[in-house]
Amino acid sequence: MRAAIAYVQWVTEEDTRREDSVQEVLEVLDRHLEPSVDPSAAVRSVYGQHFGSLLDAVPTWARSAVTRIFGNPREEVGFDGLQRAAWDSFLMMHDPTETLFDVLRAQYEAATVRLRDVAAERPEAGHADSMSARLAEHILLLYAWGVIGLDSDDGLIAEFFGGGANRADCRGSIPPGLEDLPHKRPS
Repeated sequence: MRAAIAYVQWVTEEDTRREDSVQEVLEVLDRHLEPSVDPSAAVRSVYGQHFGSLLDAVPTWARSAVTRIFGNPREEVGFDGLQRAAWDSFLMMHDPTETLFDVLRAQYEAATVRLRDVAAERPEAGHADSMSARLAEHILLLYAWGVIGLDSDDGLIAEFFGGGANRADCRGSIPPGLEDLPHKRPS
């Protein structure tokens, strides 16, 4: 999958037709998003890890694949292992940007709601805590950059701090260089 994604990036850098020039590779990527074809959490994590690159290289395809990669947060069905692998990989490998947030807003909202479940069954340490801390970092940066606000319609800040988040989630999550934000806000 990494090779296929690297190929997409390489071709679309040189070709102004972009997505049309890599249609066959996108069909392969689509096939591997079918759990019956590829039930591997490791493969799904590659999609999350490279989602930003895919969004840059093939934006129409990436936007259409969001729910197949990360799940549909508006469905009542639980958040499965494949979706978790993609989301966790995305959180760990990407810094937030306004563009990524715009595309993944519903996933960010769903992740803050899921914190309630994590808070109810908070493990001593480990993966869930590191994901909560990384989500806290994303949300704090988006707030600091003015991408989301205390009273924004999505209620993301209120849900985050009113739901499952606690001070432990945010401890150490304020990224270095926060004082230099005017020079650091990516689009």
